[in-house]
Amino acid sequence: MPRFERDDRFWEIERDGRRLRVRSGRIGEPGEQLVHSAHFEAEAMREFDDRIEAKLAEGYRPVEQPREQIGALDPAMAAAVLAALDPEQLATPDGPELLRAAWSVLGDWLSAQGDVRGELIAIDETLAYVDGPGRARLLGRRDKLLTQWIPRWLGDYGKLDGPDRPISLAWDHGFIAAARIGTEPGGLDLSRWRLGLRDLVPVLDTMLSHPLALPIQQLRIGELDPRSRRDLARALPILQLDRRPALIRLELGGVSRGRWARDETGNLRQRVALARIGSLAPLALASDWAPRLAALRIVGTELRVFPPLSQLRVLELQVPTLDEELRRWLVDGPWPVLERLWLRCTHINDPWSNAGGPGLDNEGPNLDELLVALTQTRLRELGLQGPSALDRVLEFAINRPLKLTELRLFGLTDNAVDALLEAHEFFGDIDRIVLEQCESVRRWPELQRRYGAQLHTCDQTFGVVGEREGDDLRESLFDAPGWAAP
Repeated sequence: MPRFERDDRFWEIERDGRRLRVRSGRIGEPGEQLVHSAHFEAEAMREFDDRIEAKLAEGYRPVEQPREQIGALDPAMAAAVLAALDPEQLATPDGPELLRAAWSVLGDWLSAQGDVRGELIAIDETLAYVDGPGRARLLGRRDKLLTQWIPRWLGDYGKLDGPDRPISLAWDHGFIAAARIGTEPGGLDLSRWRLGLRDLVPVLDTMLSHPLALPIQQLRIGELDPRSRRDLARALPILQLDRRPALIRLELGGVSRGRWARDETGNLRQRVALARIGSLAPLALASDWAPRLAALRIVGTELRVFPPLSQLRVLELQVPTLDEELRRWLVDGPWPVLERLWLRCTHINDPWSNAGGPGLDNEGPNLDELLVALTQTRLRELGLQGPSALDRVLEFAINRPLKLTELRLFGLTDNAVDALLEAHEFFGDIDRIVLEQCESVRRWPELQRRYGAQLHTCDQTFGVVGEREGDDLRESLFDAPGWAAP
């Protein structure tokens, strides 16, 4: 039961379905308990949040489960691990061995201090070359240690950790290597965890400032506030409070899909809820607080203030529409090292159309200007949505060869298959063409005969295809897990 204290008074609250239990009194005494039943569970959830907010306004403060003190790392050993985690260093012939050596030295030192992380480092190092029953035993021991120690390290917040819970942490060598803080829009109910939290902003702050998060490489921030205030403007400034020396990939926002309904034109559309992102201004100094940040995924609405992010190698966007400010940012850049650009829209099927429809307005850059601008980058992977984008890319390819590793086409229908078949001779220099969540199943045999092994399909939003690894957040700069289609 969440507990709050002020001076010599305490106050506790708990929700069980539609029922609220409140206990209060003097510290050290049993206190008085009241039970209130609401007509609906949603009403009880709102009342739970409102009562906590009122008590906080009165000066009460939450009482958290104590967290075990974590010993400081040897600065030189910690710096050696962080240096070895650099993707450019890892790509060298000696990179993997240097990383193993750095972890081993740190693990031996921690073991000598009696720190359980020393054993976790030894287990993860051994897992790299052990198979069969021995591997299963090591994994069992690793899981047992983490289950035992996560509550001691993280206190009450450890209860929130899990694949289907408000946060999810990926552990590597006894440290947090990747984290998801928050859920998809509409998926957060904090009252069931009985921690007295109104939102996950304090959890985000605690996790990012925790010593175990020093080598975090991948971070996703989803919905933090269950009361429909999903603007991440409260969260992004927290990223600047400490240096994130190992962070290479940042994901912001999320999407939830609901029932199908007819829109104002009579067409069936699935209801889509996007996280409200807000201003991206805090990312302007990302090169200072996250010097290795090279991949950014944003899934949300109400984006504003687009700072230069010339350090990015990967940019993945899923937004309602491509407004003028966003298109201008994409065209002006600069993007000197950009290797992947994926652009998806949730509210428009053909976002690059300007033929009197709901796509582009007459102001600002168009796709032709963007394609020209991208010739000044190192682009290897391009993802665009709709038949108009396919037509413009084809016209562009007729005049100059498209030397891409991957062309990804989002949301194409059978009506665009003819254009894709005709484009075959001009797409010959593209290694892989991916149709992501496209409705061209009926004519798939025609496309397959024309393109052969060059053609791939993907049923996930921003999903991984081909031989690349992507099931683990830490596998690659480019391949974080795709989000399963509802």
